[in-house]
Amino acid sequence: MNYEFQDQILGMVLSQHKRYWPEVCHHWKPEMFGDFERIKIAFTIKTLSDQGTEVNYATVRESLGGECAGLLIQLIKTSMLEVNIDWFMSQLTSWYNVKQVVLNLSDLSQQIIKANYSDAVEPVISELKNIADKTERMAVSSQKLPDMPEMIESTAGRIEQRIMMNAQGKPRGVSMGLTKLDAYISGLVGGRFYIVAARTSVGKTSFATWMALQALKQGKKPLFFSNEMDKEDIIEKFIAADAKVGTHKFQTGNLTDEELSRFMAASNELAKHNISIDEKSGWDLDELLTTVYRQHRNGKCDMVFVDYLQQVRVKSSKSKYEQVSTVSDAMKRLSRDLNIPVIGLAQINREAEKGGKEDLPSLSQLKDSGSLEQDADVVMILHKRDIADSEVALSISKNRYGMTGVTKLRHIHHFNIYEET
Repeated sequence: MNYEFQDQILGMVLSQHKRYWPEVCHHWKPEMFGDFERIKIAFTIKTLSDQGTEVNYATVRESLGGECAGLLIQLIKTSMLEVNIDWFMSQLTSWYNVKQVVLNLSDLSQQIIKANYSDAVEPVISELKNIADKTERMAVSSQKLPDMPEMIESTAGRIEQRIMMNAQGKPRGVSMGLTKLDAYISGLVGGRFYIVAARTSVGKTSFATWMALQALKQGKKPLFFSNEMDKEDIIEKFIAADAKVGTHKFQTGNLTDEELSRFMAASNELAKHNISIDEKSGWDLDELLTTVYRQHRNGKCDMVFVDYLQQVRVKSSKSKYEQVSTVSDAMKRLSRDLNIPVIGLAQINREAEKGGKEDLPSLSQLKDSGSLEQDADVVMILHKRDIADSEVALSISKNRYGMTGVTKLRHIHHFNIYEET
């Protein structure tokens, strides 16, 4: 078997680990590298990297106890250091993923052949859908790269559109109904990954539902993964904000005739729009991505909310840090693959409490992973001095495409409305 791609990647990483490892680490799976010796070398490189140990020919050979010595020398001698390692890695990853899909399809085919007609067919159909969705995701990520004339035409078209939007006083993306915030981030723009972070009970979910409601009113189709509230609670918040009827009224059912009339009008108006809500206590990352791609393919999703990122599970992750890093990278890629806004909610580390509740949390206090800060295009941090306060500071702490700063909001709790002060 030809291991040209595997050998090129292994040789480059062994020769200049610090230069190349950041480009390939998120896709690195030792089992992709072919035969037993190459898999052992790939596994050793990943282990040493995860431990923070320097990776080179000597440290890898020492860790292997002298095994694979001949192959290690060959990898160092034959690798070309001035080629595009990202291209080699993308090819290897794509081939590996294609083969995994084929193996899964082969296994499923055997199950179908052996199955009785009395067996439940739904699990088989569900697995076929999962395989189809994974294949679609691979197809999206392997699209042909455009040439310079195409890129110039596309870029010029985007700039012209922004000029027109600016002349009309509209943000580039989906408006949040908050003028200052829209000015900072240009609305929610397709292809960007947003994080809304806060300490516990400050109101991340409430703010996310406000954002989703503004998107709904503009004809968008949000897909909301909710760990904190069930779908009825989310819809109640939508209706309360639109009808100006307190959510406590819905809990007791004690509505006046006027409030009932506003409730009915808001319900009828909201029924014209489309939102999908997936409620459960945590999700598997593959299941979440499958749902997004399926809904998007069916025209039922053009933006995604994940409440919240640290609750998404990754089967292969050994630590919480690895889990959150993998999820963060997947959300970034999802936004770019489908060209939609992806909004992830995130917890602030409890260490932030040591500074006192007066202090606005910082980017470094995002819980469980530095990848959240690294991968996000925009990070917004909500802050209250006291949980019961209506005054909210919204810090745009990272903005890859614009300004950072703090805007003041007022949260009208019983209506779940946010206003700028």
